[in-house]
Amino acid sequence: MIEIRQGLVLLLLCLISLNTHGWGATGHKIACGIAYQLLETQQQKTLDQIVVNYRTPDRRSFRFFSQTCVLADIARSKARLGATKWKKFRRFENWHFLNVPRSVKQPGRKYCRGNCILTGIDYHQTKFKSSTSGADKAEALFFLGHWVADAHQPMHISFADDRGGNRIKVSAKLNMHSLWDSVVVDKLVGSAKWWIFAEQLAKQISTQQRKKWEQSSPLEWTAESFAITISPETKYCTVRSTFFSTKCQPLANPKITEDDIQKFSVVAKERLQQSGVRLAQILRQLL
Repeated sequence: MIEIRQGLVLLLLCLISLNTHGWGATGHKIACGIAYQLLETQQQKTLDQIVVNYRTPDRRSFRFFSQTCVLADIARSKARLGATKWKKFRRFENWHFLNVPRSVKQPGRKYCRGNCILTGIDYHQTKFKSSTSGADKAEALFFLGHWVADAHQPMHISFADDRGGNRIKVSAKLNMHSLWDSVVVDKLVGSAKWWIFAEQLAKQISTQQRKKWEQSSPLEWTAESFAITISPETKYCTVRSTFFSTKCQPLANPKITEDDIQKFSVVAKERLQQSGVRLAQILRQLL
């Protein structure tokens, strides 16, 4: 009976995941929505002006900052397809994540090699400050919003050999990465509208939490995510130690239950709040 119930849960999750965009689009918009809520009114107005004046390479426009935070995924997809006007974004391909060897206990910049999520965060902060072009400045902010959120998604700080959990199946049609990207967020949001949910999460952040979370660096954000990734509760890998080495060995077909999803959603809630707080801090310094 338990196995049947778990199977139904995973089937439902698979169906949900087919209707989401791969944090997925909802998670990115929530993270940026939280950040926007935490800005002062004048900073919001400045950001609004940047948003409405921007056009994508194919002349698409945005109404709200939260919508722009999926631009990095749109750009990656179009660049992969070889769309001429989007080719310039191809070099950002690896800036969505940081992969480390399985023997690593904590991520570091040496594993980035100038081509990872840390690169993206550094690059686009500098790009905003140095650019005179309105479009370049806008894109710098929009990509920055995406990178900060990705740094807080556990599966984006993991291992290359399974592509951040993309090769770890938790059901016939669902992998570990998609589980965290979209399904866990959908579980967290429930039937609420994502923009209303983002406002609620922003209001729930205490002054003490905000001050604590602001006192951190992007490298520390990746370390937090990595700790979640290799935690036994995540069921992503198992730490095996020998006399010679320590490795986080992948789990074959991990059994993810409804209780697991509920626990993951609690973790995701805090990660989204943390990314919103930290992005807001960056935006205050730039705007």
